[in-house]
Amino acid sequence: MSMLIPDTVRSLGVCAELVNYEDGAETGMVTKEWAVSMIRRYKMSYVGPLDEAVRARLHALGPEFRPLFDMKEGQLADWANATVRKLRIYPQIVTHDDLGWHIHYFEADTPLVDRIRGSTAMAAMDVVQRGEARRLRVCTAVDCDNVFLDTTRNLSKVFCDPASCGNRMHGMRFRQRNRVREQQGPTQ
Repeated sequence: MSMLIPDTVRSLGVCAELVNYEDGAETGMVTKEWAVSMIRRYKMSYVGPLDEAVRARLHALGPEFRPLFDMKEGQLADWANATVRKLRIYPQIVTHDDLGWHIHYFEADTPLVDRIRGSTAMAAMDVVQRGEARRLRVCTAVDCDNVFLDTTRNLSKVFCDPASCGNRMHGMRFRQRNRVREQQGPTQ
């Protein structure tokens, strides 16, 4: 496991999911079911509306967050600093659900999108401070540009999903090695 704190992993997990969300191209918004699922999976304390306007703003976070996964440390720090300056951030330590003590950066009435943006900025600050910005990655599989947070101890994760992209790439490499062997003919 990486040296990142659970808050950082959770916030950057939400960030990556928003970047990788694909179903809203036609509508320009995330589905209500997906938003509810994300809020539950990441144990967010948001209980406000998930109307079309909120879901459209959530969808817009994906393209906004996408560049973070290609940024160098300094760029990521600049983005985080600029983002925090724009938002009303009031850090406070809280505990709810089974998350233990963690920091919220917003007031109870802060819109969901600003909560996510603020938490992402603070998580970006954490990875920069820890020298771990290289953990923000883009999948190396052919025809995949999904992003992810590499939480492995040795930074060995290269595919967004080992079961799909990983297996697909391993199969492709296997077939390629076999073609090369067939072209070379029998070995003596």
